[in-house]
Amino acid sequence: MSYGMKPLFTRLQIPPVLCGILMFTLAACADDSTECATEPVVASVWTDPQTGLIWQADLPETYATWRQAVDYCDSLNLDGQQDWRLPHISELRTLLSGCAPTVTGGECVVDDTCIENDCQTNACYACAFGDGPMNGCYAKAVELDAPCEHYWSADRVPDVSDRAWAIGFAGGFIYKPRIYYSFHARCVRGVATAP
Repeated sequence: MSYGMKPLFTRLQIPPVLCGILMFTLAACADDSTECATEPVVASVWTDPQTGLIWQADLPETYATWRQAVDYCDSLNLDGQQDWRLPHISELRTLLSGCAPTVTGGECVVDDTCIENDCQTNACYACAFGDGPMNGCYAKAVELDAPCEHYWSADRVPDVSDRAWAIGFAGGFIYKPRIYYSFHARCVRGVATAP
């Protein structure tokens, strides 16, 4: 008895865009069957209407060191595009919400122009853990429903060789963990307009 499958992508239906995320249905057909089972799948991108950046919406359930995160985004082929990358800290900050000191333009000065070790101040840790507006998370986009955890940025700390910038969305903080820690990687593409 054969349990082989016909190609997974035997039929592709594209219904309307919902909440900024493209929704589609994939159909897989069993051996010699004309009946196909369909399962809705959330497409993998979301465009931030404030910045124009295009974000990976569905994340792998694995964690990555900083180098693995960079390599993952650099090799990502998603939504027919291959120019994905790990976001700079200022781009990742645009996903923060509800923590005035760490949102873009807040008192925490860490951004693309200030990534040295001494750029991190107490303002980068000023919000209470678990008090964010999205079910305790300091994330702005419901469309990017993902673990409220730590995410890597592309920016290394130039004067501390084993550190890179990251954001912890559960506490709304911006900090510089060691590059061999394992966090999430959310890839981005495009050039940001003013947030």
